[in-house]
Amino acid sequence: MTARDKDASLFDGASGEFRRLLEDKVWSCTPVGAPSSWSPVLRMMVPTMLRSGFPTVINWGPEMVALYNEAYAPLLGSRHPDAVGQSPKDTWPEAWEWVSPRLHQVLHDGHTIRYDNERQVLERNGYPEECYFSFAQSPIIDEDGAIGGILTIATESTRQVLSERRMRVVRELGAVSVSDIAGDTGADAVAEICRAVVQVLASARESIPFAVAFVAAPTVSTDPTNRARPVAAYGLAAEPDSDGSPNPPAAWELGGGPRHQQRRPRDAQRFAWTVRRPRAAWPHRAAPSG
Repeated sequence: MTARDKDASLFDGASGEFRRLLEDKVWSCTPVGAPSSWSPVLRMMVPTMLRSGFPTVINWGPEMVALYNEAYAPLLGSRHPDAVGQSPKDTWPEAWEWVSPRLHQVLHDGHTIRYDNERQVLERNGYPEECYFSFAQSPIIDEDGAIGGILTIATESTRQVLSERRMRVVRELGAVSVSDIAGDTGADAVAEICRAVVQVLASARESIPFAVAFVAAPTVSTDPTNRARPVAAYGLAAEPDSDGSPNPPAAWELGGGPRHQQRRPRDAQRFAWTVRRPRAAWPHRAAPSG
């Protein structure tokens, strides 16, 4: 068996295009060097990692160069295939501030860490994206007894978490009852129900970044002051009232009466500037290593 054949056999756990990607990679230009120079421990771990049915990545050496299996590629989004043979510092530059201390715990302190359904805001597809992952990271001990790298096994739970959140909102909206609005009648009761609905929506700002509720004018009138009025809102550029209730800005007024089919903000340009980007709802968290 030639040296090239021996090196190629490292990737026996991969197949098709993904195997060709690994074989064609110029590993000698990466910090881990050519496969012929790899540690026996790394050479043993790579085929096992590639055969795993779970998303798995090895970060090897001081630069934590990434070798991962095909199941892990979807977690990277558009960062694949460039992430092959790359340090996580280069793969996730926007998250390195958060991921670096975590990897240090494993690579230098020898700790094993685990997270379940951890929220992370990644830009793996060119835009900020709310993602959830469950994963465990553990040190890989090299033949000299030192820590040579990090093994990460991960699963993405974004769909599950978002689905559960949305179903919770649906259940809570269904639980809003007119009978719970004690002492109010007519328009006041409608306004209280609107406030209760908006309060439920505000608990899911990650999915629904802003909302505003209006109570329609009770009668048809040509009086310009007889408009649908905003009674509750969140995520808008307006401060709450002294009692803490939302205070919708005046720009959120609807023209016309019940006969009008069209409902739109009085000033569309002003409307566009009253919406806040919900940064606080999506704090940046560490990205998965790799």
